[in-house]
Amino acid sequence: MLKILILMLFFIFNLYAYEIKNYGFSVKNGNYYLIENQKDQCLINNICSINYIKLTKELEVENLTPQGKVKALNSYNNNLFFIPDLNITLGSFENQKFNKDLNSITLDKSLEKILQDEDNFFKKDFLNVYGKDFNNTLKITYITKDMMFFDNFVSYSYSFAAHPSFYESGFALDLKNKKIKTYILKDLVKNNIAFKKLITKKLKNYFEIHKRYDLANLDFFKNNYNFNILEQDVSFKEDSLYINLRILLAEVGRNLDFFKISYKDLKPFAKGDLVKITNNIK
Repeated sequence: MLKILILMLFFIFNLYAYEIKNYGFSVKNGNYYLIENQKDQCLINNICSINYIKLTKELEVENLTPQGKVKALNSYNNNLFFIPDLNITLGSFENQKFNKDLNSITLDKSLEKILQDEDNFFKKDFLNVYGKDFNNTLKITYITKDMMFFDNFVSYSYSFAAHPSFYESGFALDLKNKKIKTYILKDLVKNNIAFKKLITKKLKNYFEIHKRYDLANLDFFKNNYNFNILEQDVSFKEDSLYINLRILLAEVGRNLDFFKISYKDLKPFAKGDLVKITNNIK
């Protein structure tokens, strides 16, 4: 505890908007929750706590252009989760080289990496005339005795870009064997007639609401776009599964990427690790 306090003071004195919180686990009605600064339940393999690490910083710089001086705002926002009982860090960095060795790392090294990533992001770049932004938001969306499910949203923009871009992804940490797992839809649902009917109806309604009639009547399991809904990446939300529709959409249709279907609707068709989430849904 003293070590964490010293680290926090170090970052404050170095003018970093830095945050670190410690959570334990609580269980109620069969569901697991995070509880700050205390615990009443450990998970499998005596995993009893998790640290939340967040670093946010903005830096305004002045650049010289042929039109004169231009002020640019650079913004970095990132968070990680560190599990002390496994020495593993969950999260990612703007510079991919810092993503190495996160599955066997100390808290000190994780803090070092996020600071190095932030420093690297703010290095002087003469091509960065109008500013840049990196925002990485990692959330724990569901916890079971032996798994944690995560949703990761990343938005970013760089100088001269026409507009910002973003992506979203989901994964799980299998606490039994310390493995990261990613999924496509067919890993999680039974592909039967009833499921096909349900997902077709919901997707048709989704596209009609957004006036994309060109997509509303597709065969979502095989069509000219080389699209099969069962092959798409999924992300775990708090109460629903997000299915990535990116392959169907042009850049201007990015607001439709986020198709969600509730765990309650999926419960009759759940298989694999989705069963762990739907078990307690009535």
